[in-house]
Amino acid sequence: MLYKNYTDLVNKLVWIIPKKSKRDNMRNILNDIVNTAYKVEYLMNKNNSAESDKDERTIIIWQSDGFTGQLGKYFIGESIKQNYDNVRIKYDITWHLNWGKDALGKEKRIFDLTNCFPDLDIEIATKDEIEMYKRLFYVKDETWYPIDNYIKKMKNIYLDGYPLPLNHDFEKIKEKLDLDKHLLHRLEGDNLVIHNEIINHPASVAVHIRRGDIKAHGGFAVFKNNDSIYKEYIFKSIYLMIEKLKPIKPKFFFFSNDMNWVKNNILINLKKEVEYTYSNNDNKDTVYFDMYLMSSSKHMIFTIGAFSKAAYMFNKNKNIIVISPDNINSL
Repeated sequence: MLYKNYTDLVNKLVWIIPKKSKRDNMRNILNDIVNTAYKVEYLMNKNNSAESDKDERTIIIWQSDGFTGQLGKYFIGESIKQNYDNVRIKYDITWHLNWGKDALGKEKRIFDLTNCFPDLDIEIATKDEIEMYKRLFYVKDETWYPIDNYIKKMKNIYLDGYPLPLNHDFEKIKEKLDLDKHLLHRLEGDNLVIHNEIINHPASVAVHIRRGDIKAHGGFAVFKNNDSIYKEYIFKSIYLMIEKLKPIKPKFFFFSNDMNWVKNNILINLKKEVEYTYSNNDNKDTVYFDMYLMSSSKHMIFTIGAFSKAAYMFNKNKNIIVISPDNINSL
Protein backbone atom coordinates (compact mmCIF):
# COMPACT_ATOMS: atom_id res chain seq x y z
CA MET A 1 0.00 0.00 0.00
CA LEU A 2 1.16 3.51 -0.75
CA TYR A 3 0.37 5.11 2.60
CA LYS A 4 1.71 3.69 5.87
CA ASN A 5 -1.03 4.92 8.25
CA TYR A 6 -4.42 4.78 6.54
CA THR A 7 -6.32 5.14 9.82
CA ASP A 8 -4.72 8.52 10.40
CA LEU A 9 -5.34 9.53 6.78
CA VAL A 10 -9.02 8.54 6.92
CA ASN A 11 -9.53 10.50 10.13
CA LYS A 12 -7.98 13.58 8.56
CA LEU A 13 -10.17 13.28 5.46
CA VAL A 14 -13.47 12.86 7.33
CA TRP A 15 -12.74 15.65 9.80
CA ILE A 16 -14.02 18.22 7.32
CA ILE A 17 -17.52 16.69 7.58
CA PRO A 18 -19.33 18.72 10.30
CA LYS A 19 -22.03 16.23 11.31
CA LYS A 20 -20.76 13.35 13.45
CA SER A 21 -23.15 10.69 12.13
CA LYS A 22 -22.21 11.44 8.52
CA ARG A 23 -18.57 11.68 9.49
CA ASP A 24 -18.75 8.22 11.10
CA ASN A 25 -20.54 6.77 8.05
CA MET A 26 -17.89 8.14 5.69
CA ARG A 27 -15.14 6.82 7.98
CA ASN A 28 -16.69 3.33 7.83
CA ILE A 29 -16.97 3.48 4.04
CA LEU A 30 -13.35 4.58 3.64
CA ASN A 31 -12.15 1.96 6.12
CA ASP A 32 -14.01 -0.73 4.14
CA ILE A 33 -12.28 0.48 0.96
CA VAL A 34 -8.89 0.39 2.67
CA ASN A 35 -9.53 -3.10 4.07
CA THR A 36 -10.60 -4.34 0.64
CA ALA A 37 -7.48 -2.84 -0.91
CA TYR A 38 -5.32 -4.65 1.65
CA LYS A 39 -7.06 -7.95 0.85
CA VAL A 40 -6.60 -7.44 -2.90
CA GLU A 41 -2.95 -6.57 -2.38
CA TYR A 42 -2.44 -9.67 -0.23
CA LEU A 43 -4.04 -11.97 -2.82
CA MET A 44 -2.14 -10.30 -5.65
CA ASN A 45 1.19 -10.63 -3.84
CA LYS A 46 0.49 -14.25 -2.94
CA ASN A 47 -0.42 -15.07 -6.53
CA ASN A 48 2.65 -13.19 -7.81
CA SER A 49 5.10 -14.76 -5.36
CA ALA A 50 7.94 -16.68 -6.96
CA GLU A 51 8.72 -20.05 -5.41
CA SER A 52 11.87 -20.85 -7.41
CA ASP A 53 14.21 -19.42 -10.05
CA LYS A 54 12.46 -21.64 -12.62
CA ASP A 55 9.01 -20.07 -12.21
CA GLU A 56 7.63 -18.47 -15.35
CA ARG A 57 8.18 -14.72 -15.22
CA THR A 58 7.22 -11.73 -17.33
CA ILE A 59 9.16 -8.54 -16.73
CA ILE A 60 8.45 -5.24 -18.44
CA ILE A 61 11.33 -2.76 -18.50
CA TRP A 62 10.75 0.96 -18.97
CA GLN A 63 12.78 2.27 -21.91
CA SER A 64 13.85 5.91 -22.25
CA ASP A 65 16.71 8.18 -23.30
CA GLY A 66 18.85 8.05 -26.40
CA PHE A 67 20.49 5.13 -28.13
CA THR A 68 23.03 4.47 -25.37
CA GLY A 69 20.37 4.45 -22.65
CA GLN A 70 18.36 1.99 -24.72
CA LEU A 71 21.39 -0.28 -24.99
CA GLY A 72 21.76 -0.13 -21.22
CA LYS A 73 18.17 -1.26 -20.65
CA TYR A 74 18.65 -4.05 -23.19
CA PHE A 75 21.69 -5.26 -21.21
CA ILE A 76 19.50 -5.30 -18.08
CA GLY A 77 16.92 -7.47 -19.83
CA GLU A 78 19.55 -9.85 -21.15
CA SER A 79 21.22 -10.06 -17.74
CA ILE A 80 17.91 -11.22 -16.28
CA LYS A 81 17.57 -13.88 -18.99
CA GLN A 82 21.04 -15.19 -18.16
CA ASN A 83 20.13 -15.61 -14.48
CA TYR A 84 16.54 -16.89 -14.66
CA ASP A 85 14.88 -19.63 -16.70
CA ASN A 86 11.42 -19.19 -18.22
CA VAL A 87 11.59 -15.39 -18.18
CA ARG A 88 9.98 -13.21 -20.80
CA ILE A 89 11.35 -9.68 -21.17
CA LYS A 90 9.26 -6.92 -22.71
CA TYR A 91 10.00 -3.24 -23.13
CA ASP A 92 7.77 -0.23 -22.54
CA ILE A 93 8.64 2.35 -25.24
CA THR A 94 5.77 4.78 -24.57
CA TRP A 95 8.29 7.42 -23.41
CA HIS A 96 9.68 7.52 -26.94
CA LEU A 97 6.23 7.55 -28.51
CA ASN A 98 4.71 10.22 -26.26
CA TRP A 99 7.71 12.40 -25.40
CA GLY A 100 11.01 11.28 -26.89
CA LYS A 101 13.02 14.47 -26.36
CA ASP A 102 16.26 15.46 -24.67
CA ALA A 103 16.35 17.29 -21.34
CA LEU A 104 15.66 20.60 -23.10
CA GLY A 105 12.76 19.21 -25.11
CA LYS A 106 14.53 19.87 -28.42
CA GLU A 107 16.38 16.87 -29.85
CA LYS A 108 14.40 13.77 -30.74
CA ARG A 109 14.99 10.53 -28.89
CA ILE A 110 13.40 7.72 -30.90
CA PHE A 111 13.53 4.03 -30.04
CA ASP A 112 16.48 3.04 -32.21
CA LEU A 113 17.44 -0.47 -31.10
CA THR A 114 15.20 -2.27 -33.56
CA ASN A 115 16.30 0.05 -36.37
CA CYS A 116 19.98 -0.61 -35.69
CA PHE A 117 19.57 -4.33 -34.92
CA PRO A 118 16.54 -5.54 -36.94
CA ASP A 119 16.97 -9.20 -35.98
CA LEU A 120 17.39 -8.56 -32.26
CA ASP A 121 14.92 -10.37 -30.00
CA ILE A 122 13.12 -7.33 -28.59
CA GLU A 123 9.49 -7.69 -27.54
CA ILE A 124 7.48 -4.49 -27.12
CA ALA A 125 4.82 -4.51 -24.39
CA THR A 126 1.29 -3.57 -25.43
CA LYS A 127 -0.55 -0.59 -24.00
CA ASP A 128 -2.86 -2.87 -21.99
CA GLU A 129 0.06 -4.87 -20.59
CA ILE A 130 1.85 -1.71 -19.53
CA GLU A 131 -1.25 -0.33 -17.84
CA MET A 132 -1.88 -3.55 -15.91
CA TYR A 133 1.73 -4.18 -14.89
CA LYS A 134 2.25 -0.61 -13.71
CA ARG A 135 -0.84 -0.87 -11.50
CA LEU A 136 -0.16 -4.34 -10.11
CA PHE A 137 3.56 -5.11 -10.29
CA TYR A 138 5.28 -1.73 -10.20
CA VAL A 139 8.85 -1.48 -8.91
CA LYS A 140 10.93 1.68 -8.65
CA ASP A 141 13.66 2.51 -6.19
CA GLU A 142 16.40 5.11 -5.99
CA THR A 143 18.52 5.72 -9.09
CA TRP A 144 20.60 2.66 -10.02
CA TYR A 145 18.83 0.24 -7.71
CA PRO A 146 19.52 -3.52 -7.44
CA ILE A 147 16.75 -5.79 -8.70
CA ASP A 148 17.73 -9.34 -7.74
CA ASN A 149 15.60 -9.38 -4.57
CA TYR A 150 12.53 -8.20 -6.48
CA ILE A 151 12.94 -10.85 -9.17
CA LYS A 152 13.49 -13.62 -6.62
CA LYS A 153 10.21 -12.73 -4.90
CA MET A 154 7.97 -11.73 -7.83
CA LYS A 155 6.92 -13.56 -10.99
CA ASN A 156 5.65 -10.46 -12.77
CA ILE A 157 7.33 -7.06 -12.53
CA TYR A 158 7.27 -3.63 -14.11
CA LEU A 159 10.77 -2.14 -13.70
CA ASP A 160 10.69 1.64 -13.79
CA GLY A 161 13.55 4.11 -13.47
CA TYR A 162 17.16 3.01 -13.68
CA PRO A 163 17.73 -0.47 -12.25
CA LEU A 164 21.13 -2.16 -12.17
CA PRO A 165 21.81 -5.24 -14.31
CA LEU A 166 22.34 -8.60 -12.67
CA ASN A 167 25.70 -10.36 -12.89
CA HIS A 168 26.08 -11.38 -16.51
CA ASP A 169 28.38 -12.54 -19.29
CA PHE A 170 29.04 -9.20 -20.98
CA GLU A 171 30.72 -10.65 -24.07
CA LYS A 172 27.88 -13.10 -24.67
CA ILE A 173 25.37 -10.24 -24.79
CA LYS A 174 27.65 -8.13 -26.96
CA GLU A 175 27.86 -10.93 -29.53
CA LYS A 176 24.22 -10.21 -30.39
CA LEU A 177 25.07 -6.54 -31.03
CA ASP A 178 27.33 -6.99 -34.06
CA LEU A 179 27.67 -3.51 -35.58
CA ASP A 180 29.65 -4.78 -38.58
CA LYS A 181 26.91 -7.25 -39.42
CA HIS A 182 24.07 -4.77 -39.06
CA LEU A 183 25.58 -1.50 -40.27
CA LEU A 184 28.57 -2.00 -42.59
CA HIS A 185 26.44 -2.87 -45.63
CA ARG A 186 24.12 0.08 -44.88
CA LEU A 187 26.83 2.76 -45.00
CA GLU A 188 26.53 5.21 -47.87
CA GLY A 189 27.52 8.74 -48.87
CA ASP A 190 29.64 10.65 -46.34
CA ASN A 191 29.33 7.87 -43.77
CA LEU A 192 30.93 5.38 -46.16
CA VAL A 193 33.71 7.83 -47.08
CA ILE A 194 34.51 8.52 -43.41
CA HIS A 195 34.40 4.83 -42.54
CA ASN A 196 36.93 3.99 -45.25
CA GLU A 197 39.19 6.82 -44.09
CA ILE A 198 38.98 5.69 -40.47
CA ILE A 199 39.80 2.03 -41.08
CA ASN A 200 42.60 2.79 -43.56
CA HIS A 201 44.37 5.49 -41.54
CA PRO A 202 47.09 4.13 -39.21
CA ALA A 203 46.20 6.61 -36.44
CA SER A 204 42.54 7.56 -36.80
CA VAL A 205 41.16 9.29 -33.71
CA ALA A 206 37.42 9.66 -33.03
CA VAL A 207 36.52 12.78 -31.05
CA HIS A 208 33.01 12.91 -29.63
CA ILE A 209 31.82 16.33 -28.49
CA ARG A 210 28.52 16.29 -26.63
CA ARG A 211 26.39 19.42 -27.00
CA GLY A 212 22.62 19.88 -27.07
CA ASP A 213 21.34 19.50 -23.51
CA ILE A 214 24.89 19.42 -22.14
CA LYS A 215 24.20 22.01 -19.43
CA ALA A 216 21.37 19.86 -18.10
CA HIS A 217 23.66 16.83 -18.05
CA GLY A 218 25.16 15.94 -14.69
CA GLY A 219 28.43 14.96 -16.31
CA PHE A 220 29.10 18.56 -17.33
CA ALA A 221 29.96 19.25 -13.69
CA VAL A 222 33.43 17.84 -14.38
CA PHE A 223 33.97 21.00 -16.44
CA LYS A 224 32.30 23.15 -13.76
CA ASN A 225 29.43 23.74 -16.22
CA ASN A 226 31.76 26.12 -18.05
CA ASP A 227 32.14 26.11 -21.85
CA SER A 228 35.61 27.67 -21.64
CA ILE A 229 36.91 24.82 -19.45
CA TYR A 230 35.16 22.36 -21.76
CA LYS A 231 36.92 23.79 -24.83
CA GLU A 232 40.25 23.89 -23.01
CA TYR A 233 39.91 20.16 -22.29
CA ILE A 234 39.13 19.37 -25.93
CA PHE A 235 42.20 21.23 -27.21
CA LYS A 236 44.40 19.72 -24.52
CA SER A 237 43.24 16.19 -25.33
CA ILE A 238 43.84 16.67 -29.07
CA TYR A 239 47.41 17.90 -28.63
CA LEU A 240 48.11 15.25 -26.01
CA MET A 241 46.95 12.56 -28.44
CA ILE A 242 49.31 13.96 -31.08
CA GLU A 243 52.20 13.61 -28.63
CA LYS A 244 51.15 10.10 -27.65
CA LEU A 245 51.04 8.90 -31.25
CA LYS A 246 54.36 10.32 -32.45
CA PRO A 247 56.01 9.70 -34.87
CA ILE A 248 52.74 8.77 -36.60
CA LYS A 249 50.62 11.78 -37.48
CA PRO A 250 47.00 11.16 -36.46
CA LYS A 251 43.87 12.27 -38.23
CA PHE A 252 40.97 13.40 -36.06
CA PHE A 253 37.37 12.54 -36.90
CA PHE A 254 34.86 14.75 -35.09
CA PHE A 255 31.36 13.62 -34.12
CA SER A 256 28.77 15.78 -32.37
CA ASN A 257 25.08 16.50 -32.03
CA ASP A 258 25.91 20.16 -32.75
CA MET A 259 28.56 20.31 -35.46
CA ASN A 260 28.07 24.05 -35.95
CA TRP A 261 29.29 24.63 -32.40
CA VAL A 262 32.27 22.37 -33.05
CA LYS A 263 33.15 24.23 -36.24
CA ASN A 264 32.85 27.68 -34.65
CA ASN A 265 34.56 26.87 -31.36
CA ILE A 266 37.00 24.03 -31.99
CA LEU A 267 37.87 23.42 -35.63
CA ILE A 268 38.42 27.08 -36.47
CA ASN A 269 40.98 27.35 -33.64
CA LEU A 270 43.02 24.20 -34.26
CA LYS A 271 46.65 24.55 -35.28
CA LYS A 272 47.19 24.27 -39.03
CA GLU A 273 49.17 21.06 -38.74
CA VAL A 274 46.20 19.23 -37.18
CA GLU A 275 44.59 16.99 -39.77
CA TYR A 276 40.87 16.45 -39.29
CA THR A 277 37.49 15.91 -40.83
CA TYR A 278 34.00 15.68 -39.34
CA SER A 279 30.86 13.65 -39.65
CA ASN A 280 28.10 15.56 -41.34
CA ASN A 281 25.41 13.13 -40.29
CA ASP A 282 22.52 15.51 -39.65
CA ASN A 283 19.98 12.70 -39.42
CA LYS A 284 19.38 12.46 -35.68
CA ASP A 285 17.28 9.35 -36.32
CA THR A 286 20.39 7.34 -37.23
CA VAL A 287 22.86 8.25 -34.49
CA TYR A 288 23.95 4.62 -34.34
CA PHE A 289 25.94 5.23 -37.53
CA ASP A 290 28.05 7.78 -35.63
CA MET A 291 28.59 5.20 -32.90
CA TYR A 292 29.66 2.64 -35.49
CA LEU A 293 32.12 5.02 -37.15
CA MET A 294 33.58 6.01 -33.79
CA SER A 295 33.97 2.37 -32.80
CA SER A 296 35.97 1.75 -35.99
CA SER A 297 38.67 4.28 -35.08
CA LYS A 298 42.12 3.32 -33.78
CA HIS A 299 41.93 5.74 -30.82
CA MET A 300 39.28 7.85 -29.07
CA ILE A 301 38.72 11.10 -27.19
CA PHE A 302 35.71 11.30 -24.84
CA THR A 303 33.98 14.37 -23.49
CA ILE A 304 30.87 13.61 -21.40
CA GLY A 305 27.93 11.26 -21.61
CA ALA A 306 27.71 7.55 -22.32
CA PHE A 307 27.64 7.72 -26.13
CA SER A 308 31.41 7.67 -26.62
CA LYS A 309 31.80 5.03 -23.90
CA ALA A 310 29.34 2.81 -25.73
CA ALA A 311 31.30 3.30 -28.96
CA TYR A 312 34.44 2.29 -27.06
CA MET A 313 32.64 -0.87 -25.93
CA PHE A 314 32.41 -1.92 -29.59
CA ASN A 315 35.96 -0.87 -30.51
CA LYS A 316 38.14 -3.86 -31.45
CA ASN A 317 41.55 -2.15 -31.43
CA LYS A 318 43.63 -3.86 -28.73
CA ASN A 319 46.15 -1.00 -28.61
CA ILE A 320 43.63 1.81 -28.37
CA ILE A 321 44.53 5.02 -26.56
CA VAL A 322 41.57 6.68 -24.87
CA ILE A 323 41.63 10.20 -23.45
CA SER A 324 38.78 11.20 -21.16
CA PRO A 325 38.10 13.77 -18.42
CA ASP A 326 38.87 10.97 -15.93
CA ASN A 327 42.37 10.17 -17.15
CA ILE A 328 43.75 13.19 -19.01
CA ASN A 329 45.84 14.40 -16.07
CA SER A 330 47.40 11.00 -15.48
CA LEU A 331 48.47 10.17 -19.04
